Amino acid sequence: MVTNSYTCTEAGAMGHECALADGLHLAEDAFVFEVVDADDRPVPNGTPGAKLLVTTLTNRVLPLVRYEISDVVTVATEPCRCGLPFWRIASIEGRREEMLRFEKRGGGTVDVHAHRLRSPLTSAEGVRQFQFAQLPDGLEITISLLSGFNINAVGERIETAVRATLAMVDAQPSRIVVRAVDTIERSGPGAKEKLVVAPTAVSSM
Repeated sequence: MVTNSYTCTEAGAMGHECALADGLHLAEDAFVFEVVDADDRPVPNGTPGAKLLVTTLTNRVLPLVRYEISDVVTVATEPCRCGLPFWRIASIEGRREEMLRFEKRGGGTVDVHAHRLRSPLTSAEGVRQFQFAQLPDGLEITISLLSGFNINAVGERIETAVRATLAMVDAQPSRIVVRAVDTIERSGPGAKEKLVVAPTAVSSM
C-alpha cells in the first residue's frame, strides 16, 4: 500500500496517512503543531492557516520552538474513522509565498493558490515547463514549449483555460501574459523549479 507522509528537512517526519487515506495524522506525541494566521493567531479547525508553527518535543540535538513553515494547511474538523487518537491535516494547499491575488468579480480581491492553476498547464498540449508571476493587474505565465508547437496558439489556449479556472472562484485578472523561454532554470540550494517567481521587467511595466 502506498501512503503519503508529511516531512520537512528541519523537523523530520511530522505525519502520515492511515489506511483510509483521509488526511495526514500528525505526530502529536513528538511535536506541537499550531495552525495560525499571518499574525500568529490560531485559526479554527476547518479554516486554512497562513502558516504552521512546529515545536519539537523529542529532538535534543536541534530543538525547534514554534518553527515557521509557510504551508497553507487546513486541520480536519472531525476525528478520523480509523480510530487513531492523533488529529489530522485535511488538506495542504501549498506554500504561502505561492499565493496569488486577483481582482474579484463584483469588487475587492480574492487570493488564489498557484496550485489551483496547475491543471490548465499540465493538460496543455506542448507545454514542457511553466511558472507563474504576479502582475499588478493580473498574471504572467512563463512556459517552455516542446519542439513543433507555436507560442501564439498554445498561449491562447492557456489564457482561455486559466481564465476559466479563475472564474470558478470569481477572480477576474485584467491581464494575462503568456511568454515562452527555451528553458526554466532551477534555483536555490535544492535546485528546484519555483512555481511562483517575480515578474519579468517587460511584463511588470
